[in-house]
Amino acid sequence: MLIDRRVEVVETHKVSSSFEPKPESYPHYWLQPIATETGKKYCLFFYISPASYLILANGLSRPLAIRSLKRWRQTALFDVFEVFYG
Repeated sequence: MLIDRRVEVVETHKVSSSFEPKPESYPHYWLQPIATETGKKYCLFFYISPASYLILANGLSRPLAIRSLKRWRQTALFDVFEVFYG
């Protein structure tokens, strides 16, 4: 039996930390880097509205956060905003 493998690339919209999403862009995922002593980790949020959000994961490496996003985007295909410093 042949199984088609579905390869999905998660494209993120790189934004600055002062970026304010438009009201029509809700809900969406938000990938926020956090500085730690051992390196850069990420916190993954799901924003329902400007005032309501869920913390999906905290302290993830970027590859692990992208893997989690691939899994969640199979059933909830929303935009991904990634805060980018630099």
